[in-house]
Amino acid sequence: IPGLLGVIQYNINRKIKDLKIFEIGNIFYKSKPQKARIDESTRVAGAITGARLEESWSYKPEQVDFYDLKGVVEHLFIHNSIQNWHFRPAQKSIMTGKALDIYLGDRLVGFLGEINDVILEAFDIDQPVFVFEINLMEMQQRVKWDKVYQPIPRFPAIERDLAVVVKKNIQAEEITNHIQENGGPYLQRVKLFDVYTGQQIAPDEKSLAFNLVFYSMERTLKDEEVDVQIEHILQALGDKFAARLRD
Repeated sequence: IPGLLGVIQYNINRKIKDLKIFEIGNIFYKSKPQKARIDESTRVAGAITGARLEESWSYKPEQVDFYDLKGVVEHLFIHNSIQNWHFRPAQKSIMTGKALDIYLGDRLVGFLGEINDVILEAFDIDQPVFVFEINLMEMQQRVKWDKVYQPIPRFPAIERDLAVVVKKNIQAEEITNHIQENGGPYLQRVKLFDVYTGQQIAPDEKSLAFNLVFYSMERTLKDEEVDVQIEHILQALGDKFAARLRD
């Protein structure tokens, strides 16, 4: 991370403010404070800052944000067919409040987030910077090198939108995973498309809205079949998270 911040500083000083960079290298650390031996690990790290896209006559530049970086990490896992990855809230001294730990299964393999102002000031950087770092060896062990392709479905899909109210401390990813686990064999995709807090919802609650896509590779599904799965999903969410359907 310090090396990437140095590269960003160098470029900003030369009026190059829109950057997306990465580096692969070894780090040295003590895995346990009481150990005298120094461990070595290969990491991949990346950083983004500045405008999301290049300015043009039809596009006014928007600045990258935390979710752009999170999307980069997600795409890295998806592109390499890595499964069972998830994020958990993190407390990192180099980050602002926007920080996540990265897990593969139950193993902590990295982190991502926004660099805090104290460190940015030390590097003489006056714009937000978002970084990630991942243990490359842990990631490579889970890469699926053989790609599996599926034919395009011949039968129409059924889409349903589902909005549930949960406590604010419950992560959207937990809800997404539980929907997938309880959606049955025909649930093909779950996508979060809205998060709402405000009027008509208690101060300690939030509403999460998901788009669910169901289809079969063998036949046309009936609405009644999907209705049964939606009821099963709602029951499962209620049992585990005390979630309720938003009115």
